[in-house]
This record gives sequence, structure tokens and C-alpha cells, in this order.
Amino acid sequence: MNTADRNAVFRRFFVVLWGLATLLLVFIVALLVYQMVREGKAPLAVTVEEAPIAPPEPAMAEAVQTRDVQLYFSNNESDALVAESRPVDYGPSTIENCRATLNGLVTGPRNPLAPIVPPDTKIRALYLLEEGELVVDLSHEVLALPKGVASEALMVYGIVNTLTQSALKGPKDAGVRSVRILVEGAGAEESLSNHLDWSEPWTPNYGWTTEPQSGAASP
Repeated sequence: MNTADRNAVFRRFFVVLWGLATLLLVFIVALLVYQMVREGKAPLAVTVEEAPIAPPEPAMAEAVQTRDVQLYFSNNESDALVAESRPVDYGPSTIENCRATLNGLVTGPRNPLAPIVPPDTKIRALYLLEEGELVVDLSHEVLALPKGVASEALMVYGIVNTLTQSALKGPKDAGVRSVRILVEGAGAEESLSNHLDWSEPWTPNYGWTTEPQSGAASP
């Protein structure tokens, strides 16, 4: 066999080998397409790496509304009430507005005034009746109030004058017209002294109020 014949044989061999490789490749591709179709995948779809979905940004918290209200505390002589203006959280509920304001009374004054409620007193419950009577149930710590007509009157009218303000009325609720004070769920007449008549709800009385002393710190 001469050189030309050998070259021709080799060429035919490589052509056959290339053809077999091509057939094998086509067979493999066809097998893959068949498998994808069986799995419900689109053979011609372009695979795109999905970008991770960013979590939604947290909604901005609604701004808390506040209102300036008058909180009534005792003067240093313990014979009159003095109004201290203070911003308190305001919402749609009259009861919750009253609770926030009453918490301010229990916390005490910021001006050089005196508290009207013992600082350890807890607000056990608030109930607003249809006719505008607010029932305030205080804990037994309120019994640490100094005994006497003046201290009891200052506490009563400091609470009542504060909670009957129209600024505390919720948009869909009734406003507070009077306040009944309980101690541990019972009438205050059973635990406090008999200097005052605790059997009826209290209405505002500004006869106990006075203007701040000159030189007092501003709110």
C-alpha cells in the first residue's frame, strides 16, 4: 500500500470516527431534551439566575400625636392647685388619653410644685360610662396621702380638673364630665377619711386653683 492509499484510509477512519462522535453527542442531547420535557421544563428556556428578593422595607411608624394639657399639682403651701402645661400622647380613645395624663399626675410635677398623689400609686383600671362619668380605680398606695381635708381635696380636684379637660376627648368617644374615685375596687369612703363625701362622682372645681408663683420654672 502506497502512501496515498494509507492517507485515504486514515481520512476515512477519522471521518467515520467523527461521525460516530457526532451521533453520540446528538443522542445525548436528545436524551437530555426528553428528560427535561418529562420534568415539565422548557428545553430552549434561557436559565437566568434569579436575583434575591429584597425583604419589604418596614413601614414607617406613625408619628405619635401629642397634645398640651394642664396637669394640676399642689403648691408648696399645700393649700391650692397650680396648673402645669405638659404634652401627653393623644389617640382616638378618651380612656387611653386619660390614662396617659393620669400617669403624668402620678409621676409628679416638673415645676417646683408638690405631687397630689403618692408616687407609688398604680392605676388599676379606668372605666368611661355613657353619661361621661369616668371611674378611676387606684391602688392601695394612694392611702399614703396625708390625712386632712386640704390634701384630700387637692387630690380629688387635681385629678378631676385634669381629666375633664376637653383636650382628652377622643374623636368618637364621649368626653369626661365627672370622675368617681375608687381604691382597690371599692368606694374611697371605705378606705380614706370621712372628710369628704366620696359616694358621688366629682365634677370640676377651679376654686382650689391659683396662678403659678412668680419665678417658678416654666414647663
